Amino acid sequence: MNASYLARLLLQCLNSFFAAYLLFSIAVHFLTPVAVCYAERVRPAIGTRLLLSLRLLPLGAALYAVAAIALPSYLRLEGEMGPERIGVRALGLAVLALACWIRPLVRSVCAVSKSSKFLKYARRVARRYQTAPDIGILTGRQPHIAVAGLFRPQVFVSEAAVKLFAPDELNVILRHESAHQKSRDNLKRLLLLALPDALPCVNFTRPLERAWKRLVEWSADDHAAGGDSESSILLARALVSFARHQPHESKCVLATSFVDDTSDLERRVERLLGHARPMQPSPRAYFASSMLASAILGAALQFADLDNAHRLLELLSR
Repeated sequence: MNASYLARLLLQCLNSFFAAYLLFSIAVHFLTPVAVCYAERVRPAIGTRLLLSLRLLPLGAALYAVAAIALPSYLRLEGEMGPERIGVRALGLAVLALACWIRPLVRSVCAVSKSSKFLKYARRVARRYQTAPDIGILTGRQPHIAVAGLFRPQVFVSEAAVKLFAPDELNVILRHESAHQKSRDNLKRLLLLALPDALPCVNFTRPLERAWKRLVEWSADDHAAGGDSESSILLARALVSFARHQPHESKCVLATSFVDDTSDLERRVERLLGHARPMQPSPRAYFASSMLASAILGAALQFADLDNAHRLLELLSR
C-alpha cells in the first residue's frame, strides 16, 4: 500500500501517541498504590488534585511525544521522497490508537445526553426549597440528594429526603453538596469518562479513578463539617441513615450523589468520627514505583535525541 508523505506523518503521530499513552498508563497503574496512600494522608482537596493530575499524565505525555518528538524528528529527518510503503505494524498500531477512543467517546456522549434530559426534567418540575431558593425539591418516595449539571450544577433533593432528616442534618448535607457544586466535580467526571483507554476496552487507571472519587467525597465531607465535631457527627449520622434508605448506588454518571458508593461508607464515617486509619502500601509497591520512575526517566533522556526517536518511529512503521 502506498501513501503520501502527510499520510505517513499522520500514521507516525498516531503510533507515537498510542505507544506513549500505553506505556505511561501502565506506569500510572503501578504508581497508583503509593500515590493513593500519599493522597489519603494530605488534605483531601490536595489529594484529589494530585490523583487527577496523575490520571492526566498519560495524555500529557502522549501529546508531548507527538508534538515535541515525533513531529520534529519526522519533519527534520524524513525527506519528502514521494510515496512509500506502509507496514502492517504501522497500520495496526494506528487502528489501535483510534479504537482506544471509541468507548470513551460513546460513553461520554451517552452520559451527557442522560444528564441533559434529567436536568431539563428536574428544572421543569422541581419547586424551590424554602430556606435555599437555588435548591430544587423533587417528588419521590425514596430519598435522593445529588448535584446534577456540568457548567451550572444544581442541587436536587427529594421530598422523602427532606422528611427523613432533621433540619440541622439537612443543612450539613446541603453544605456537602455545595462543595461538589463549587468544585465542578461533575465536569471532572466527564473529563475522566472522555479520556482514552490504554488499549481498546482496557483501562489500567480504573483503581486511580475510584480513589479520586473517594477523595472527592472526603473533601466534600470536610467542607461540610468545617472542622466542627458536632457537624461531623451530624454528617456521619446522616450518611448512615441515607445509605440505609438508599441501598443502590447512583446510576447517573454525571450526577454526584450524597452516597455515591456504599463500599466506602464505613471509611467515610470513621473519618468523620476521627477513627480512620491510613492505609500502608506494600514494600513491593515502593520498589516497583522507584524502578518504574527510573526506567521512565532513562527512556525520556534516551529519546529526547531526535535521531534515536526517529529510529524508533521507523521501527514502528515497518
